[in-house]
Amino acid sequence: MAAVRKHVRSDLPAYPKENADGNMSALKFCRVFIARAIIRERRALGLSQQALADLARVQQKTLSRIETAKHTATLATITKIDAALKKAAKRSGRRATKKRA
Repeated sequence: MAAVRKHVRSDLPAYPKENADGNMSALKFCRVFIARAIIRERRALGLSQQALADLARVQQKTLSRIETAKHTATLATITKIDAALKKAAKRSGRRATKKRA
């Protein structure tokens, strides 16, 4: 996990700490990975949380919880957010990013 930790930014949710054996919670890791990916894409598109929530037809507080990695989103919610990000990228004339969180 050292490679993941090299790119830690204070304005993005932090990855969970490794235990003594070098392991970490898979669920917490996935929450953070998804949160960071959504935040980066949303910011790259110049969208506020509210704007993305409106496009995805989810509540802003739901998006906020996902972006802070405090909530495990359903597949349906992630699919809505992904579709909204792709739609916004298409409207702006740019491709959705493929960068890892």
